[in-house]
Order: sequence, then structure tokens, then C-alpha cells
Amino acid sequence: MLRQYPDAELRFFLANESGAKPDFPVCYNRRERLKRDIEIAQWRQTNFPECRAVFNEREAKLDRDAKERGRPRKSIKERIAEYNASCSHTMAGTL
Repeated sequence: MLRQYPDAELRFFLANESGAKPDFPVCYNRRERLKRDIEIAQWRQTNFPECRAVFNEREAKLDRDAKERGRPRKSIKERIAEYNASCSHTMAGTL
């Protein structure tokens, strides 16, 4: 179960102008999601080598679907860099 502040992003975007730096609850939610995604990626790399083909196929399908919708998926490294740039000012800190 992922601990999060409920509806933090929605409340933030409704209360603030475009381009405003996100507040702690938004950054906290993003950090928790990123940490979960990093753990999943590490688990996929270290466990069950016989399943890597299935994981790689799923990831490729998700990438193709995202490209078809016009919003290519970002790598974990890109998402971490984006998070660090937008949330370094909060108590959520950087990754």
C-alpha cells in the first residue's frame, strides 16, 4: 500500500497558478511513487531472470501505447531529475 496525501495534486493545481512550485504533500506523493517504481525496477532486474522477457515485453507495450497517445513515457532517471528540480525546496527532499 502506498502512503499518500489524498488529492494533493488536484488541490494544489486548483489553488495555485500554473508554474508554481509544488508544496510538500504533492512532492511527498511524487517521492513515494518514485521510490515504489525504483524498487519495482530493481526487483525486476535482480529476481526471476526467466521472467525478464515478460517484463521487457510489457514495458515495450506500455512505451508503444504511450507514444501512440503522443505522451512518451519518461525513464526513471528522467523522472528523478524532474522531481529533484521541482521539489528540492520542500521537506520531502531529493532522491
